[in-house]
Amino acid sequence: MSIYKDKILCHVLPMETCHVLFGGPWQFAKNFMHNGCTNEITFSHERKKYLFYPLTPFQVLDDQIRLKQKIKTVKSLALLEQKVVSRIKF
Repeated sequence: MSIYKDKILCHVLPMETCHVLFGGPWQFAKNFMHNGCTNEITFSHERKKYLFYPLTPFQVLDDQIRLKQKIKTVKSLALLEQKVVSRIKF
């Protein structure tokens, strides 16, 4: 029996949430506008106007650090919960 092994090089790019949120129906029903030069997005919802603008590289880094810390905390809590549950005898 032979095992196939290979290597692949991937580039990971940050994806903007607005790519997912603002699909076809939103573009027309909410006065959606995307300014390609500034990468700002404006839309109206319930008579209120919203403006989304891109994060700076520092804000992206800070967000990624917070996300990693949150994931680490959740994993630690789950591990602690497993230890507590395993000590309880039913």
